[in-house]
Amino acid sequence: MNKIISEDALRRALTRLSAQQSQDWLFPQLMTSVQAALNTDRILDIDTTIKPLYSKQEAAQVSYNPHKPGRPSHALHIYWVAYLRQVLDVVVSPGKEHSAGKVRPGFIHVLGQLSPEQRPKLVWGDCGFGNEPFIAELGEANQPYLFKLKQSVGVKKLLTRQFAREDWSTPGPADQGWSAVEDTLKLSGWTQARRVTLLRRVVKADLAPSRKAKSSGYRPQLGEQIEFLMPDQDVQAWEYAVLVANGAYPLAAFSQLDQIG
Repeated sequence: MNKIISEDALRRALTRLSAQQSQDWLFPQLMTSVQAALNTDRILDIDTTIKPLYSKQEAAQVSYNPHKPGRPSHALHIYWVAYLRQVLDVVVSPGKEHSAGKVRPGFIHVLGQLSPEQRPKLVWGDCGFGNEPFIAELGEANQPYLFKLKQSVGVKKLLTRQFAREDWSTPGPADQGWSAVEDTLKLSGWTQARRVTLLRRVVKADLAPSRKAKSSGYRPQLGEQIEFLMPDQDVQAWEYAVLVANGAYPLAAFSQLDQIG
């Protein structure tokens, strides 16, 4: 190093760049730093992180904030290599832009900048990304994806129909107790039926569900009613998930793919 510029000089230089010019300069630098990961088979994870703000910052908005309710925040849309935690790009958005629809433009831009050899083997996302615009655009780009589905009415009806099936797969050593079956599902917001995989496993821990006590008159009752589910009761508790994917993965692979996030 021959010289270090001051912070003020750097700020003045950056203020002369437009948002597009900044993106055009920054993105190739990020790609260079993760070039080794781009040349390997990998899974690309999509996530949104809420960052609480404690000072006046541009686009700080009060919205969904699980850690500091009522405090302004930014929504960070992050696209990274699963397990390695190598970040390909981060899009900083106002606090109210935390939905999957706001994640899609930045992700499609990142995907479009990658050559066919650099594209991920699988795009993974949690519930919220399994909506029609997102998965339809990935399907048109021939990009394999795997998303969890929200516990919507249609998903719950599917679970009700499928739980009585007798052809659930037997969990293997690497499946952590998950068994699976597959079916097709067409939600109200989808334009076509798609292949979905249902996963379930027994909840082994003792359960103590709580139910809020009903209020009497205008004075609410404090406390909750607790119902203990003892091991000897004729009740079986299940943990479950429903996945949608367009890849030709065997049924036994989904229990392991679900552990990515």
